[in-house]
Formats: sequence, structure tokens, C-alpha cells
Amino acid sequence: MSSTETEAAAATNGAASNEFIQYEVKDGIAWIWLNRPEVKNCVNWELLMQMGAAVERAEQDDEALAVCFRGRGNTFCAGADLNMLNSEFLAPVRAGDYLEIRGRLVAKGKSSRTIELTAHKVIELVNQSDSAANVLDPPVLVAKATDVAVVPVEKQRNRSS
Repeated sequence: MSSTETEAAAATNGAASNEFIQYEVKDGIAWIWLNRPEVKNCVNWELLMQMGAAVERAEQDDEALAVCFRGRGNTFCAGADLNMLNSEFLAPVRAGDYLEIRGRLVAKGKSSRTIELTAHKVIELVNQSDSAANVLDPPVLVAKATDVAVVPVEKQRNRSS
């Protein structure tokens, strides 16, 4: 099957079946495809877990001499899927604005950390054509989010057994 046929087949059975990562080996290269083209391959938890499994699969695959990551559709990856965060967007942010991101650890578990993040606009572009900008005093809170980061115990470094 040609790579175009492979891509066409993937587009028809992709994300609808929750196959967010696709794996294939061709000519000694393990191709790991991000398969959420409808959201520009944004990374959510399911995709992240499937990606980890694909990397482990490539590690064990005797036919895979190298690994390449690619994205289905017209985008490799637009970043994290903000829908997986407990977040609020409170004010607009435009190209040319300058943000300060603040993070605070609010809870610590055996294998998890709860983090609160805030984004504050500190400089706002007035006019893109002449690069005029205003320093905002006080800064404007534009977004806030709380999320939990988890590292499975068996994957933790420097843990006491």
C-alpha cells in the first residue's frame, strides 16, 4: 500500500475509532502518526498514552532502525488540547500581546501534583501596523487553569521503595 493509500485509509478510520496514534514500519523506519487531524493533532491524554505505547513498540521492533513522528492532515501538531484542562479564558489575547505565565503547586500526592496556572497580559499591542504597545499596570488576568500531572509510580525517578 502506498503512503497516500495509507493516509487515505487512516483518514477514514482515524479518530472516530479513538485510534489517535498509528504505527507502521517501512524501509527500517517506524512511522508514528498523530491522528487527530480534525483538531490539528492536538495532544490529549489518550493520544499521549497511545504515543508512549507506540514508542515502546518501536523500541522492541527489530525492523525499526529509526523513528519518525508525523501528523495526519495539514498540521504536525498544534500543541496541547486545551479541552483536557480545567480552564477558563477570561479576556482576549491577540498576536503581539505579551503574556506572563505563573504556576503554583497546590497539592502533592504519591504520584500526582495539582498545579494552578494563570496567564496575565502584561503588554498589549495597540496597532500591528506600527508596533505601538501599552504596558498594562496592573496586568490583566486572561486565563486560569487547574490540572493534575500524574507519573505512574513505576516510572518515577528517585523514589524510595
